[in-house]
Amino acid sequence: MREEDLVRAKSFARMLENVDVPKFVKGKAVLEVALGVDGEVVVRNIVEEVSYIETAKAEKENPVQPFPADYSDVEKTVAEMLTENTGAHVLDSGGAYGRHWERNRRVSDFRRLPPFEVDCYSSDEISFTLNLFHYLTTFLERDQVALDLERRLYEFAELPENRGLAWLTVMEKFARECCEDYSVYGPWNSYNWENLLSQVIQGITLENDDSTYWILQVHNGCDVRGGYTRPRVFKVKDLEAALAAQSDVNAGCGCMTAYSDDCGYHWYGDGCRGYSLPEHWVHDGGSIVCRRCGEKVLFWPSLDY
Repeated sequence: MREEDLVRAKSFARMLENVDVPKFVKGKAVLEVALGVDGEVVVRNIVEEVSYIETAKAEKENPVQPFPADYSDVEKTVAEMLTENTGAHVLDSGGAYGRHWERNRRVSDFRRLPPFEVDCYSSDEISFTLNLFHYLTTFLERDQVALDLERRLYEFAELPENRGLAWLTVMEKFARECCEDYSVYGPWNSYNWENLLSQVIQGITLENDDSTYWILQVHNGCDVRGGYTRPRVFKVKDLEAALAAQSDVNAGCGCMTAYSDDCGYHWYGDGCRGYSLPEHWVHDGGSIVCRRCGEKVLFWPSLDY
């Protein structure tokens, strides 16, 4: 050990005295400094060690519940994705706000969750949320081709040159190198466009004349830049309908209907005023009510295609 590294190690040890980090992590970090390890590497190792500890703690506090025995294959696969532990990194905001996988593990049956949630703050300020479980299980299925593609993807990921790569990188390499029978689109991430989905999804689209498949990940963390599940492969029943449903909202009372194709920012239909909801649809105690027919205005997604 060099003398200057020992001096740095002693100084670093004093800096860590009041830092809320386990003693063994501090000891390892001080030793690394004494051995001349680059400071950036030392800090990164501390972060990863603490994140590993936090992930194990979160796993213990949020155990996986057994799934209902009558889940279909696609329901079970989606539920597995929604409850997959994607980590508890100390540099994201999950410690303050929680993470999707932690909340999802409190759900005993995802089928019982409301498919669509509407929050009315005024007649011009309405928030819509389309539950991801209901969205995915409506438009996706698991056929033999999807299962074969998924198996091949995992085998591809285990090749020596691919081990250690991020899943999204593996997905893209697999699609470009091993899916010559398909046109490849992506990678894409739903965070990059306006949509109704309750969680972010990202993936790659494989398309040929007969069918469309998604190599799909769900964002289960807090910070959207990380915390994605391992990929699963699904057949998309109707790609056009699946994409439209991400932003379509329908509305109706006893005397008229309206629709929006951009998450409720612009409305179309008889009586709509300048792309806004009709004047006779008014906010009333957390709901929208029609003053003409007296009925409550209902909103629903485009899950029936």
